[in-house]
Amino acid sequence: MTHIAKPHCREPAAVAAERALGRCFDWLGDGRAVPRPVTLRPRPPALAATLTVVDQEVTERTVARLSQEEGIFDWVGVYWLVGDTLVLGPYRGNPTDHDRIPLGQGVCGSVALTGHTEVVPDVRTRPGHIACDLNSRSEVVVPIARDGRAVGVLDVDSNTLDAFGEREVAIIEQAAREIAERADLANHA
Repeated sequence: MTHIAKPHCREPAAVAAERALGRCFDWLGDGRAVPRPVTLRPRPPALAATLTVVDQEVTERTVARLSQEEGIFDWVGVYWLVGDTLVLGPYRGNPTDHDRIPLGQGVCGSVALTGHTEVVPDVRTRPGHIACDLNSRSEVVVPIARDGRAVGVLDVDSNTLDAFGEREVAIIEQAAREIAERADLANHA
């Protein structure tokens, strides 16, 4: 499989400094950058009650590692199953409005329901696809399973069409197993 390098755009130093602080920008057609409004969403009480600090640290480290080590992974995040809804946990990539996904909807909801990995070579052809990032072209979603049931999903998107081969899928599945094994998920209902 040929690795396609991500294009790098030049941005003004002020924008780069703001981006380093975690602020996101939208690029206008004339080359100007406009700060993207940030909506802070409180962690849902049900999720906060079930995850320990160690759980969050393990998950955040794994998400960060995948995002940093695999250049083709443009959006990496975890959704935890809380009741019949997937709730967004730690992620790396552009902000998303999809912080809650009903069980069975989209790729993430389907994987949480079936407990089976789904690879989507072209998200624009997958019925019911929910885009975390509008630039996304392909996706892999892997269940985070404990005692034979999904307690969450690891969602990885790429802005490259058909970006996920056997190697990438194996890396993502291993990361999901690491999250499940190291995190105390026994309290997830």
